[in-house]
Amino acid sequence: MVENTDHTPGPKQLQLFAFVASKKPSFVAGTKASGGSRVDLIKVLQYRVRASSDLPLSIRIELREVLEKLKSKDDDDTRAIAACRFLRDAAPRIWDESKPVLDALIGGTVRQTLEED
Repeated sequence: MVENTDHTPGPKQLQLFAFVASKKPSFVAGTKASGGSRVDLIKVLQYRVRASSDLPLSIRIELREVLEKLKSKDDDDTRAIAACRFLRDAAPRIWDESKPVLDALIGGTVRQTLEED
């Protein structure tokens, strides 16, 4: 497989993004059965980071790495707090636009900690 070095989304990524974006927030905000796997939801965030031309390249690269690490964490894993803070602080527009996806990815303990910040 040839690696996509120009950071444009491939057809599968575009289909996934279009699918999730077309759903109502309640569809995405539930469990894995209601919208996609954790990996699929993180891919949506990675696409949004990659497509965000207002972020410097260095921030986009770091955000993609942070999001990649989130794939292996549980939704209530407190080790994900730092990654979520970084996403929220470095890319507030993506954070705000991705609330339904984030609601499905972030558990109660992590969410409460972020709200207390």
